[in-house]
Amino acid sequence: MDRGFRPKGGTLANQRWIVQGVHASHGFRKIYPADPLCGNSSQVVRLRWTYLAHLSPLEWAWLVLPGKSLGIPGLVNPGSNGSRGGYIVINQPFSKREGLQDSTPLVYDDAPDSLRFGIREILMVLGYQEPSEQRRVLCGALRIPPDRSNWSEFPNVDEEVAGLTTVEPWYRFFDALERIPMFLAGKDVEAYYQRMNSLLSDEGVGYRFEAGAIVRLGTDEFHESVAIARTTLHYEKFVEPLRQFERAYEFRNSFPPDWPNAIKEAVNSVEAVLQVIYCRPGVALPTIVSQNFPEELPGGIKRLFHSLYSQGSGTVGARHAAIGGIEPTGPRAELAIHIASALNAFAVAELEI
Repeated sequence: MDRGFRPKGGTLANQRWIVQGVHASHGFRKIYPADPLCGNSSQVVRLRWTYLAHLSPLEWAWLVLPGKSLGIPGLVNPGSNGSRGGYIVINQPFSKREGLQDSTPLVYDDAPDSLRFGIREILMVLGYQEPSEQRRVLCGALRIPPDRSNWSEFPNVDEEVAGLTTVEPWYRFFDALERIPMFLAGKDVEAYYQRMNSLLSDEGVGYRFEAGAIVRLGTDEFHESVAIARTTLHYEKFVEPLRQFERAYEFRNSFPPDWPNAIKEAVNSVEAVLQVIYCRPGVALPTIVSQNFPEELPGGIKRLFHSLYSQGSGTVGARHAAIGGIEPTGPRAELAIHIASALNAFAVAELEI
């Protein structure tokens, strides 16, 4: 049964309210139109009490905020132009404003329920508030025809949209996230990317949007090593090694990640750099190290090149070891990319004739 709800903290006169966040996943229906609640009216916002009863105090704090004289960083009032119906849009939730952070490890190779529910929140904040509007966007992004037998917003279309967010496998859902901007108004695309990155961060998912594509996060050191490799190999003669290194990074970021090929291309980039430096196209890395490296070069450095080559040759699906080698993993692939970056930088700086 629905009950009238009046937020604590004074009358509703000249205040505007919004319901957003994970609460959209609890089944909230659209609240009263966003026209200001006027004068001394006793009108109250009516919400589905069944769902409100299960919210924690922190969820309550984030759920409903008055839109007048708050002075809280991270709140944006879109104004009276009607672009968002006068809703208060919360750019920074309570935890971020208070500097509270989770210490749990990032989630990879999965699309948790909180992320799936959150996409509806983002669409609502962007102005796609009716379930039929959300269905148009999600069906287009997923390439799933809408159910034409569903025509009433609640509960039919609303339940259909909820089902669309459960698509499996997880990387198909990520594919859809990348395609969603195709079905948004142009003015909403940049806000979509910003809010998606905030959602991914908030829910501890180890991916982010970069230049319209979802990429896998790594440590700061890992990303620094990738940047160093790109700088080191920017010369025209290293076009092919750079292409191979970029492919290693792309395989690492693919959905699902392709660890064997990430390792293979990382090794190939180092081999290609040595082939360019010593003008020995088609010659294997171990042969170049044995025949062309300076005699005075410490043996430990030479072993680093041999070690990287061995990782590629000894990994299932990478280079020569298609069967019977070591199973590739994400950390091993990132290690190969990291080492390849360092060895390429060393080779260009110390070995180039």
